[in-house]
Amino acid sequence: MFIDTHSHLNTSSRGFYFYNGLSINTLISNYSDNCKAIVCLNPKISEFSCPNDCTRKCFYYSTNSNVENCKKGCIYEDIHPVSTFDSTDGTLVLKCLKCGYILYEGKDPLKKYNLKLLEQVSNFDNLYPMIYLNCSNETICDEVKFYESNFPIVGFKIHPQTNYRSVDELDKIPTDLPILIHTGLNKYDHPKNAINFSKRHNGIVILAHAARLDIECLKAVNELPNLYLDVCPSSLLYKSKNFALAAPLREKINSPQDIYMNVLKYVSINKILFGSDYSWGIPSEELSVVESLPISKFDKEKILYRNAMEVYNLY
Repeated sequence: MFIDTHSHLNTSSRGFYFYNGLSINTLISNYSDNCKAIVCLNPKISEFSCPNDCTRKCFYYSTNSNVENCKKGCIYEDIHPVSTFDSTDGTLVLKCLKCGYILYEGKDPLKKYNLKLLEQVSNFDNLYPMIYLNCSNETICDEVKFYESNFPIVGFKIHPQTNYRSVDELDKIPTDLPILIHTGLNKYDHPKNAINFSKRHNGIVILAHAARLDIECLKAVNELPNLYLDVCPSSLLYKSKNFALAAPLREKINSPQDIYMNVLKYVSINKILFGSDYSWGIPSEELSVVESLPISKFDKEKILYRNAMEVYNLY
């Protein structure tokens, strides 16, 4: 048994420009009757991608969905990042930082996708919906209120890299449900920003992707009572360690198992959640990593499902 606390779904064949084939049927095939998944949107949607960005026009990127296959690495020559800006009337603006193109003005560019996810996930007893929030002080409180009042959700997700905005800019979010925050190594999604946010937020905050093995951030997860961690996708983090993980711990990583074992040097077993980051990771592969760890059976169960049951109240 396991509970995958970090999985993604595309809810439209249009609009998404990354992993176009990630459908509900593809997703559910990864989970047997005794396995469960918490599902949120694939964060890469067209509203957050400037039409002038080379990734929208590059044949290699669109067909392979992988920057490693992009011809001569040209994907980096004409990047047009889109950032989320607050308006003053309860709305937000999605605007390209390079060319100034405005992709969206309104209250919630994610709503139609979140609603479709809720509809599709409701057909499966072993899938639980997590709502993808905009990183905007003007809209986030209304978003939380709408979804908590109308749907049986288990948590929220924020993706600072997609929004090109740090969660450290956000005020308190009025929810008791867990909030999963993507982490990376740039100024917008560095785990330190999520830690700063967690210090003023009353509820549970989960740092995704092992907090990139930043030692000080791992220590903070252990020390702050409302902070937790997922370690996914360990296989991909290992393969990409030179740019996906922080020094100096990345030099000690020689396998996906090493990521877990280095996390455990700093973080209590009670604070670690299992996830796959599907489809960037594969649930069965991530399960094999945990099952091969040199820890007790009970500790493996904590990672695989016991901790998630507590954090997400899945009893």
